[in-house]
Amino acid sequence: MFFPSGEGCFLSRPEWKPVVRDGGRHLIHPAAHLVSTIHVIDEFFERLAEIPSVLAPAFVLRESKTMGTFQQPDDVEIAALALRSIEYRRLFNAWYDKFTTIAPLPYDIPSQDPDSPFDFVLQYNMSWMGSMYIGYWACLLILQEALVQCEWPEEFEQSRGELVRNILRSIETVGAGTMGPYRVGFGVRIAYELASAELQLWVRRVLDRFKKTYAATDKSTYPAPRTDDGGYS
Repeated sequence: MFFPSGEGCFLSRPEWKPVVRDGGRHLIHPAAHLVSTIHVIDEFFERLAEIPSVLAPAFVLRESKTMGTFQQPDDVEIAALALRSIEYRRLFNAWYDKFTTIAPLPYDIPSQDPDSPFDFVLQYNMSWMGSMYIGYWACLLILQEALVQCEWPEEFEQSRGELVRNILRSIETVGAGTMGPYRVGFGVRIAYELASAELQLWVRRVLDRFKKTYAATDKSTYPAPRTDDGGYS
């Protein structure tokens, strides 16, 4: 789940933020997009650029617990990670409140994929909206996992299961077409980490269909499916 780095993402630095922002110039956005819509999209990528500063220490903490290494962070570092995760979650949730004013919530439609483990999947008004919903849910999963590793006194079981299912139920619609794997790749990788063995095996079959379009979805870059009864389905 975590991809450690010695530094935070350079795009989160103040001097890079004006470069990241479109700011209503329509550099990559259709002319029909309102400037207010572009500002909301810009803010998402600013929030996303902050996530690596949680990933690296959370990875170290998780591995130190799993492998029993001698590099376990001290209490001060763990507390700092927890507080940073809480703050980023607050910022993401504030962004989400704005996003839902421009992007209607998804709705259920029957699955058309005979291999799907879901009877109903999520449909979105536009594919780019679906991609941003998936990205938001994936970031929440990362932040929640960091808090779990910090032993934060909060219950995440129900929320994590719902987020995993939301992402995976979006693959059929948002992942369709030539650009589909690009739209869902990040979220699927995060959800896979927390999914049940049954859903992981299904995701790997989906990745076989994707890999000709998007190399990052090659299942060889994913961990082997879990062998326990854990994960969410």
